[in-house]
Amino acid sequence: MKIKSFHTKAGLTILEILVVVAVLAILLSVRLPKFSGIQDQGYVSQAQAELKTLQLGVVSYYAHANPHAYPATTTTLAASYLTSATPRIVKAPLYDPFGATTSSEYNFKRSSNSKYYIIYSRGVSRSGSATIDDTGAGVLTNNPICVSNAAVTGCLKAGGSGTDACGGCKGGKHCCNGTCVDFSSTSNCGGCGTICAGGQSCCHGVCTNTNGTDKSNCGGCAVACSSASNVACCSGSCVDLNTNNSNCGSCGHGYYACCVSGSGWNPDFQNDPNNCGGCNVTCSGYTTECCAGTCKDPSVDYQSDTSNCGSCGSVCGMYAPNCSGGSCY
Repeated sequence: MKIKSFHTKAGLTILEILVVVAVLAILLSVRLPKFSGIQDQGYVSQAQAELKTLQLGVVSYYAHANPHAYPATTTTLAASYLTSATPRIVKAPLYDPFGATTSSEYNFKRSSNSKYYIIYSRGVSRSGSATIDDTGAGVLTNNPICVSNAAVTGCLKAGGSGTDACGGCKGGKHCCNGTCVDFSSTSNCGGCGTICAGGQSCCHGVCTNTNGTDKSNCGGCAVACSSASNVACCSGSCVDLNTNNSNCGSCGHGYYACCVSGSGWNPDFQNDPNNCGGCNVTCSGYTTECCAGTCKDPSVDYQSDTSNCGSCGSVCGMYAPNCSGGSCY
């Protein structure tokens, strides 16, 4: 039985058309995956560039926030924070090319202590995710593309590749916005961007007023005062409140000449028999009189002593050098 040859108007038989369609299908099955891979490479570059833009936006948001703070964890970083900030940081949201939908933004995660963050795209797997803890350690699942202010192993640099946003920090330093920093500095105290107030020091990752009353950091980090109850840190100095004339009984309490057991007073050291020449120096025994800061010698006779003629410290002069009956002549 012969198969009839039916020609189309263009001159091809139906059999020939079927052969052409089959060949095209084979060629497409080979080329489409390669095209998809090329497209994903373009998406990776896009994600890296946009993540860098978002990271700069987060830094700007932190700088303008009062008090300084990073945005909270969100799936709408731009829409919820960056486009509505004052001043506005980005004009419109940036969408993850690997997102679940065409309007899915990049994900933003913040550590519970608010010091670290990670921004990520779902990546080529379309299922990537990330978390970050209070030490700046990140956990990445299914290879997301990410940037962070911490040294998160596995994150790509925005605009390139690498192990983290800094390429790996050494010597105990941490990665903050692409720069390795020391968390003992007053500009990154205990975490990226934690700025200590003027006059404060960064002690063990905590902003501390070392010129105040902190007995554990008195005058400097880890400079500790005695634990005794009468010892305090006053203006950055360890003092004994029982005897310190400028901090008698409490910090800043009076500027006394005498401070004993936390009580202060200002005696007349020249004439006070209870503080004769010094605090609590009492004149007793044969004399109870304080004369010029010295307890009066009982042998001194005011009636005839030319240095104490008539009273303590009354000296007979050149024109009346003698003393009799308590008067100079």
